[in-house]
Amino acid sequence: MDLLAQVALPNPEIQKLIGLKRKQAFAEDLSRRRLFRRGLVRNVDKGHRWQAATSSDVQRVAALLDKYMQASSLETGILTCIAAAYCMHRDALSEREWAVLLSFGWEGPGRLYLYAAINELRRPRLYARRTVRRTSARTLAQYDEQECREFFRLNKSDVAKMMRLLQIPDVVRTKRRDKWSGEVAFLMFMRRLCTGCKMSDMLADCGRMSETSLCAAFNFVLDFLYHKYRHHVCGSMLRWERYVPEWASAIRVKIGTYDEHQAGQMCMFVDGTFVKTCRPSNSRLQRVMWSGYKHSSGMSYLGVTAPNGLLLWFSGPETGRHQDNYLVRQSGVEDRLRELFDRVGPDNNLRCFGDRIFRPSDVISRGFRGANITTEQKATNVQLSRARICVEWSFGLMWKLFRATRTLRCMAIGRSPVAKLCTVSAVLHNCYVCMNGSQTGKYFACAPPSIEHYLSS
Repeated sequence: MDLLAQVALPNPEIQKLIGLKRKQAFAEDLSRRRLFRRGLVRNVDKGHRWQAATSSDVQRVAALLDKYMQASSLETGILTCIAAAYCMHRDALSEREWAVLLSFGWEGPGRLYLYAAINELRRPRLYARRTVRRTSARTLAQYDEQECREFFRLNKSDVAKMMRLLQIPDVVRTKRRDKWSGEVAFLMFMRRLCTGCKMSDMLADCGRMSETSLCAAFNFVLDFLYHKYRHHVCGSMLRWERYVPEWASAIRVKIGTYDEHQAGQMCMFVDGTFVKTCRPSNSRLQRVMWSGYKHSSGMSYLGVTAPNGLLLWFSGPETGRHQDNYLVRQSGVEDRLRELFDRVGPDNNLRCFGDRIFRPSDVISRGFRGANITTEQKATNVQLSRARICVEWSFGLMWKLFRATRTLRCMAIGRSPVAKLCTVSAVLHNCYVCMNGSQTGKYFACAPPSIEHYLSS
């Protein structure tokens, strides 16, 4: 592209100052070396990107001037500062920048030429994206302990153990037919899920040339974990049959005797949680996803937590406008709890305790509600709330571990698999609790099972 040839020269004096032949040779070399092809990101979806200029570009401009134009110090100063002003990405020069330009002693034609050149160089253009240099992908052995804690929220040995027990394939073939190492794909998936970073931030560590290939590998691992392990948080609860009496005993030991006529024999806790998302572009979908209570767009999930810190049930999503009782009816969690409690013993009066918004049933209980409750009933509510708060701890730990679920750019409905992200986060949260314990387990002095037992059953 002949950049300088397109600049409207202000008067004949400048044409004499810069010879046309020398200007043409300079412009050709300028285009060949791709100088001035810098700027801001314009349209990433179409594969275009502008890149920031550096001070070395300005120095190369000055070197080209000396080579082709045999320029005087005035000409070199003019075009060097044209490049410098363009690198600043500003619509108007500041007073300090003009002070630097005026220090060259430009008068009349030089300043007009500077204006014309800056206007031309700042005209929006799109150029092909510069490819990232291919490097070898980083395996787990190349991460130190600090990086593992920062990127994966686990120790190095725990990451290797989890990857082995989750049965990640050795070789991953994405829908784009890209071939990935299973270890690298899982590490990139965990890093994105735990930190919420951009795909472009991981390109140097995965050895791939494009973000598209990395995104395909991320989606492959997400789909693999979702379809293989979602039944651990959305399926039958009969696997926990032998632990239910132990959980009920641990709750009674922690909070003492309580009104079992109102709350039943508590053995687990239920509550809903709200996950914020980006505002949908569709106006009808905006009304559906909007929560007037949270004053945000998002989705609602229902979770059941055991005293050992595990999420036994995590169902959803439902639109953000619905409350917890709607989630209970839609998820079918009462049928799952009834099946479990009947297997343990129908005469034990077992209950899953929730806050006072829940409708009481034969499997879900709540505290006393109303404006005319007695002092003893208020004291009972406080006592029961001390146990129920653990379900909030489980939700808080999951959102803290997997920051992508709290990063709006990762939670865009229609562009990201937001429902799968939350479900897989619940499964990985349980894996983390099995290996490291949780605040809930310490509070009730109730240890979770091993991760081998959790994933094998």
